[in-house]
Amino acid sequence: MFVRDRDGDDAGGYGHRILLEVGGWSDTYNSYIRFDLSEMPSYASSAVIKLYCFDYFEDQKWGPPPSISVHQVMGQWDEDSTHWSNQPPLFDLGIDLSALTEPGWYEIDITDLYNDWGMGTFENFGIALTPDQTDNRFALIYSSDFLVDESLRPKLIVESTSDPTVVLQDTVVELNSIDPLSFRNLNLQNSLTNKLMAAIQLIASGAYDEARSKLLNDVLRKTDGCINVGKPDKNDWIQDCPSQETIYHYIIEVVVSLESY
Repeated sequence: MFVRDRDGDDAGGYGHRILLEVGGWSDTYNSYIRFDLSEMPSYASSAVIKLYCFDYFEDQKWGPPPSISVHQVMGQWDEDSTHWSNQPPLFDLGIDLSALTEPGWYEIDITDLYNDWGMGTFENFGIALTPDQTDNRFALIYSSDFLVDESLRPKLIVESTSDPTVVLQDTVVELNSIDPLSFRNLNLQNSLTNKLMAAIQLIASGAYDEARSKLLNDVLRKTDGCINVGKPDKNDWIQDCPSQETIYHYIIEVVVSLESY
C-alpha cells in the first residue's frame, strides 16, 4: 500500500492497488511492504527483497524516479485503514536505493532485519520506502495485487544454510581469523574453538539436543554482550563487537537449524 500527504487523503490509504508509489510532486508518497514469514526459516544467511519498478516516464510527464530511503516499520498498519496521519513510526535502516534509469529491479538486502524478526528482537511490521526527492518524480512499483504478470510482484528471496556442521566449521575458520588480542585472554581463542569442535562431534553422533544446549549455554553466552547491551559484558570472551557479533550470528544460525533435527 502507499499513503500520501495531500489534503483530503485521510479517509484512507491506497491499499489493494496494483502499484506502489514512491515520490511526489510537492506532496509525498510513502509505500509499505510486508511479507508473511510464517513458513519461512527463522534465520537466514541472506534475505533480499526484490521490487520491480516499471517505465512510466517516456512521455516526460514526470521526471525520473527519485532515490529512495528504506525504513523499518515500527508499528501496526493495514491496507484498509492506514493513511498519512496515522502512519506508524519508521526507523531509517541506512539503506539507500539509487534512482533507476530504466525499468528494472530494486534489490534490498534486509538480512540483519530479517534475522531480528526471526529471533523475536523486533516484530515484523515490514518496511517502508520514502522518497529523497518530491519534485514531480515517482517510482512506480508493481504490488502483490498486480495480476498481469505475477513474476513482477514483490519477492523476498531467503537463503539459509541447512547443514549445521558446515556452518560450525565456517565458524571455527572465522573464529581463528580474529586477532588473538581481541580475546579477554590469549587462551580463550583455543578454548572457544574446542567448544565448537565438541558441538560438531555431538552433531556427528546424532546428539542434536545436546549440541544445541551446549551452543546456547556454553558458547552463545560468551558472545552476546554486544548484541544485548551494545558492548562486551563480563561473560564475553571476545572483546571487540564486530568480531563478537559475527560469531554470535553464526551460532544463532546453527541453534535455529538444530531445532528441526
